[in-house]
Amino acid sequence: TILAWHGMKADAAQSEMFRSLKNAPPSVFDHVEKHINDFVKNCFLEVDSTVAEPREGVEKLLSVQGLEENLGERVIERQNARLRFLHVPKHYWATLVEEEKFVIDWQNFEEFLVETVDFPQLASVFQSHDVVSELAKDRKEIRPELFGLLVNFDEMGLESYQMLIGPELGTITEFPTAIERDKKLHLIRAGMIELSKDAYVWLEGDPALRVALIEKQFLTFQENIEDWSIEEKELAGLLKSTVPQDAKRKLLLKAGTIELGEDVELHKNVVRILANPETAIDDFNPD
Repeated sequence: TILAWHGMKADAAQSEMFRSLKNAPPSVFDHVEKHINDFVKNCFLEVDSTVAEPREGVEKLLSVQGLEENLGERVIERQNARLRFLHVPKHYWATLVEEEKFVIDWQNFEEFLVETVDFPQLASVFQSHDVVSELAKDRKEIRPELFGLLVNFDEMGLESYQMLIGPELGTITEFPTAIERDKKLHLIRAGMIELSKDAYVWLEGDPALRVALIEKQFLTFQENIEDWSIEEKELAGLLKSTVPQDAKRKLLLKAGTIELGEDVELHKNVVRILANPETAIDDFNPD
């Protein structure tokens, strides 16, 4: 081949065919560019070893002006290389996603969203366990736009969500409304939700999640324990929780009464509080 004539080993001339053209005379490269569709159809796609073309070579090939889009898509489908979105024309991005031929790193996905603001097109990426596993190895602060989308992305499986979403990625400024309950619990246990009146409203109707938030953020809760309005189911949960006994005593005294029902664990905790020498009947809230 022409490349071999110019000192390129035969195997490299095939497995790095397009990238190696930079070592050929300019006239050769110019001829290939002018006849890019013939080159791809009759040469590049016909040689099996070109599937190993390095990323830089594939990106340059796809970026040649005049390349027919269907040929570019055929190249993407068969290549081993994973590509960077910004290094190829946008009309190939959907194919990169569909064929999973994209470089898996935070920068690549952030650049995608900056250029398109099209999260739905990228959504399937974060439904891939393999992609999530790779990204989770390098959890770090990411752009707020991407962080906000991922935190509120309920289509991601719970296991993947727990693996990927963590405090290293960013700070929650808006409470996610689209995610399932177990994902909210993950955010709480990961320390990503601060205890506040707004957070308490966000968890309205789910006493167990409110209890989990108080457990995780107990120091904040303890500072103004008397200011919190605790419903009976929340009180029952707190009395069975890991919060300190002194806090449980204060909460029970403030409430004055609680319905025990057939909850054996709750009954044991209440008896333990009442049996504590520091608990006096006169201390109970008369209301």
